[in-house]
Amino acid sequence: MGGVIVRRPISTEIVTVRAPRAVSVLELIVALVILGLVAALAIPRFSRAAPPPDEETIVRVHLKILRVAIERYRQDHGAYPGQRGDGVHEPGTAAAF
Repeated sequence: MGGVIVRRPISTEIVTVRAPRAVSVLELIVALVILGLVAALAIPRFSRAAPPPDEETIVRVHLKILRVAIERYRQDHGAYPGQRGDGVHEPGTAAAF
């Protein structure tokens, strides 16, 4: 016995497709409240995660900043601050102390 294939005609009924439902204001408020609670709990914990730098580290960073500033001054003016170019310090400048 051979099988018989029956083809059905294409349906002519109209299928309505619903657009996705929009997000309501209440849902947005609830989501923002949850995010706020999570942030309120997480931010203080992460801010305490890194220990404050010790005094030596702070001094090293400040010295590096000063070195960069002095080198930039030398590049711009051709001499270090307080020098006239001949190695003699001008009186009253920081280099004279």
